Amino acid sequence: MIDVDTLSQLPSIYTTVVVGAAAIRTVASGVPSCLTSFVMTFTMELLKCGAAVASLVVIAGATFMVTMWTTSRLSDKDDAPVDWDKWLTFKDPSLRAKYGNRRVPMQTFYEDFISGRVDLKVDVRALFEQHKNKLFRMCFTPFHIRFLLGRFLPQGMSHAQDMDIEEVAGTYDRGNDFYRAFLGPMMVYTSGIFSSYKDSLEDAQRNKLDLVCRKVQLQQGERLLDIGCGWGTLAIHAAKYYGCHSTAVTIAKEQIVWAKGKQKEAGVPPNKIDFLYCDYRDIPKNKRWNKITCLEMAEHVGVKNFPKFMKQVYDMLEDDGIFYLQIAGLRRAWQYEDLIWGMFMGTYIFPAADASLPLAWVVGQLESAGFEVQSHENTGIQYSETISRWLDNCLKNKDTMISSFGERWYRIWIIFLAWSMMIARGGGSPMSYYTYGYREVRRAGHTHHRSEYWAFVLLVVTAFVLHIAALIVSDIIKAPCDGCGGGQSAMCKAKCVAYGWLVTGVFCILSLFLYLLGFLVSAWWVNMLFMGSVKNMLLTGFV
Repeated sequence: MIDVDTLSQLPSIYTTVVVGAAAIRTVASGVPSCLTSFVMTFTMELLKCGAAVASLVVIAGATFMVTMWTTSRLSDKDDAPVDWDKWLTFKDPSLRAKYGNRRVPMQTFYEDFISGRVDLKVDVRALFEQHKNKLFRMCFTPFHIRFLLGRFLPQGMSHAQDMDIEEVAGTYDRGNDFYRAFLGPMMVYTSGIFSSYKDSLEDAQRNKLDLVCRKVQLQQGERLLDIGCGWGTLAIHAAKYYGCHSTAVTIAKEQIVWAKGKQKEAGVPPNKIDFLYCDYRDIPKNKRWNKITCLEMAEHVGVKNFPKFMKQVYDMLEDDGIFYLQIAGLRRAWQYEDLIWGMFMGTYIFPAADASLPLAWVVGQLESAGFEVQSHENTGIQYSETISRWLDNCLKNKDTMISSFGERWYRIWIIFLAWSMMIARGGGSPMSYYTYGYREVRRAGHTHHRSEYWAFVLLVVTAFVLHIAALIVSDIIKAPCDGCGGGQSAMCKAKCVAYGWLVTGVFCILSLFLYLLGFLVSAWWVNMLFMGSVKNMLLTGFV
């Protein structure tokens, strides 16, 4: 007879299922030591589920990696020999031999460039604009595996407050002079709005500040909260030109120092702006604001904490208040380059910023929190032009940046800016850090639209009931054979086996249905809440 208990090695849904099933089996069997039997049964079930989940992760991961390495790309068709001496200066002859005359992984190049093992013979902008696909392959390397397993996944699953503060504050407290060297005197770290290519960077930045204030319909006397205020430019601009009271939040001390100096320079009274040095989770809960803005900070919140953050923003708004959200994103029909670029940023520029996901996911999060989405916009060309101006400043201030912050840091940023300029121009990061977008969201009363949560609960309860039924059936199977031991006839044993197979078949059908349902529930929930692009990836494949 089939040992039906082995079927429980299939993926379970939640530990609660195991706990409930173990309790029922213990009571039904009448074991004298209920506690001991329960603990043993629960432990075995938990170990089996853990082993099953681990095996699925390994299989899925291996399948993904094999697909990444073996599938062809469109750019592979242009695999002409490369004369690297035309493009790079090699400081180590052995490294030149390693490059040969073929394209190399993008990660190989930027690591060698950042470490100073190679220098560019051409302008970095021209390299990325005109020759990127001729020289580099967008593919996974062992470095990316180490990054995903050793850094990205642990950070994404944790997002503890202390960790987030350490990661983010360490990035923005590097020094105001560094950021001013490429952002310019206004210190606006987001896309500008260019009415024409003749506009200066400062003109575009002022246009952006006015756009945000108009989009939230800011009125004199209203209260504005800017979460992740950077160097306070928006808060100061809104208080000075729109007559509101601004509250600006950041976890970078250097930004607070700069912002207070700029407030005084702009002639804005101290009582018009409150600068809060705190994490977004520590914003006072007893206050309400008419308008809330969050420009390119929500990526640092992370996928794990994003629903809580949206609910927090919702609760901090007055009725009919407006929330303006600008967030980095990735297109659904993502390409290899999008992924490689994202991991480069996660390594060097924006650690623990894993909430850059497709538009549908962001809209779903907003609507689940109770917001009514009024509009959205994608202006990738604007962001590309903004980054191009930042790159100009960076190249112009090369000597100053290297003397103050080191050549390695300078090299990281010119690669980052040149590459991001092209990503924005090509649509690789829509509504985002490099392809800018905004959400004008009006608070819709106090009703939260949570129907999808109830659907999920219903499916889980159904699966739970089926799991319990299957476990009870597994115990019933053993009953007919209790009287067939010893000298019982072969006919009795045959009937016992036949009956056992019949009931086992019923159990198998129920159990398989249960686990299939559990898998579909999990996949549906992950797709809706976290990924937003699983279905698209399966349908479109890897380009």
